[in-house]
Amino acid sequence: MESQVRNLQRLLNGLVTVTTVEGLSFQGILMNYDEHMNLVLRQVEEIPQDNQQREPKRIGLMVMRGCNVSTVEAVQLPEITVQQFKSNKLQIGVGTVKPYGRGFTPV
Repeated sequence: MESQVRNLQRLLNGLVTVTTVEGLSFQGILMNYDEHMNLVLRQVEEIPQDNQQREPKRIGLMVMRGCNVSTVEAVQLPEITVQQFKSNKLQIGVGTVKPYGRGFTPV
């Protein structure tokens, strides 16, 4: 369960489809989650069941309890901007590892 919750980190700000234990499906953008797999979604639409011929119901913002979540599927992964990519790199300075010892010159 813990690894499943950690996998949600990659899906933040991405479009996901969440299926509940009752069989209902919701599609929206994953805003946040916690260790209990409680989810916060925005721009949510309820996806109709296969036998229902109706338009998706727009809900907007939704908080879903983790005990009701059956599956979370990625529809579209979030786009990474150049600024986010640069901020993910290690910065030189305090708190970074620098090689030192035989064969290495001090940095």
